[in-house]
Amino acid sequence: MQTPKDELVLVIEDDPGIAHVLETILNLNNINVIVANNGSLGLQYIKEKKPQIILCDIMLPDMLGYDILKIVKDDNEKYKIPFIFLTAFADPSDVRRGINEGADDYITKPFTSETIIKAIQSRLEIQRNIESRRISDLAL
Repeated sequence: MQTPKDELVLVIEDDPGIAHVLETILNLNNINVIVANNGSLGLQYIKEKKPQIILCDIMLPDMLGYDILKIVKDDNEKYKIPFIFLTAFADPSDVRRGINEGADDYITKPFTSETIIKAIQSRLEIQRNIESRRISDLAL
């Protein structure tokens, strides 16, 4: 499944090395990406750039990924944006918290490029199907 280049993925990751690896993986897979190195910039990009998916670390220098998730999910315009946590918190209770807080997926570090790409493609496909059904329902 190919991802159209006009679909934007926002990566919110404060570790420059991990951010670079993610950006490279996504670009090599023809996925348009923008990187924010903190939560405040991530929230600004969500508002300005309107990404189709958000890939977010939990531990950021200025806020927690949980806070970003809550802001996104509480916004009527943005709550449908798929939100994936990408974090070193691998304990089952951490995963459960992330999902309970509203994350669509939860990927632990270290990760593989295949895991990242499949998660993004899957979430984007689900969004496309939902939008397609919504448009079909409006046409009826």
